[in-house]
Amino acid sequence: MSRARWSVVLAVVVVLAAVAVAYAAGQAKATAPNVVRAQRFDLVDAKGRVWAALGLLADGSPALALADEKGEWRARLRLDDHGRPGLSLHDEKGKPRAVLVLDADGGAGLALADEKGKPRALLSVDADGRPALVLADEKGKGRAMVSVLDDGTPCLSLHDEKGKPRVGLAVLPDGSPGLRLQDEKGEMRAGLVVLDDGGPGLLLSDERGKVRASLMVPADGSPALALADEKGGVLWSAP
Repeated sequence: MSRARWSVVLAVVVVLAAVAVAYAAGQAKATAPNVVRAQRFDLVDAKGRVWAALGLLADGSPALALADEKGEWRARLRLDDHGRPGLSLHDEKGKPRAVLVLDADGGAGLALADEKGKPRALLSVDADGRPALVLADEKGKGRAMVSVLDDGTPCLSLHDEKGKPRVGLAVLPDGSPGLRLQDEKGEMRAGLVVLDDGGPGLLLSDERGKVRASLMVPADGSPALALADEKGGVLWSAP
């Protein structure tokens, strides 16, 4: 075979080899997976210690967890079986101390817990946009609540150890404040108000919530005291 013809054959072989390599590379690129599928992923360091895990929980919901240097899970982000997202932060003993959630109705809530994992404070905004703050005792009973009603009225409610409201403080939309003291049955026994003319008033009620005594000081400064029977009839008044 002449040298010229050999050169032509060699050139063809080189071209065919280049085409083959290019084709193989194209096939590899075309078939290379761009999605990794697994039931769990662990992020580990050089010593094999797990610092983060992404996987499915027993109920099939996805979750991401982060661990500290002792292997305790300190933060968890998950979707529950109804698709509601939640974030929880845990102390070194694994107790949840802060939990942020969204409920199915569109409300949001943040719960803060003590070292025993008992919720002690709850800040929430319901689906209608009403905010509320609840403070609880060590038994989980709500003892104080601050809220804003639909009409914009801010309210403070204090509860006894059974969770029953006993003291209520509010400012009505017209700007008039009021203080309400209730018995264990929820009946108002004493009330302190500001009248329409700006004067103060004190109301005392019986166990049925009926006002039996009232003391008023109108804007003109003239005091008035009235005592009533159980039907609301005036028994005595002065002046």
